[in-house]
Amino acid sequence: MRRVYLIRDISGEVIAEHVRVDLPGRRKNVYWQVPGCDPRDGLMGMGTPDLPLYGSERLPALQIGRTLVVTEGEKPAE
Repeated sequence: MRRVYLIRDISGEVIAEHVRVDLPGRRKNVYWQVPGCDPRDGLMGMGTPDLPLYGSERLPALQIGRTLVVTEGEKPAE
């Protein structure tokens, strides 16, 4: 199964894609790409520390006093 997680900036614009391919035996292959570009080019010079956290575009709508849970990885975040 192949799943593409969209990485958005605070305004909601997609700036990167994190692709996860589940393989037999509970293995996985993951890679980064810039939308509309050749996947072999990766992030085209951007580093992963430069990217916003997955789902961070939802923060402006978070009500004050609500609980925020941060987890590692897009799959657990969903």
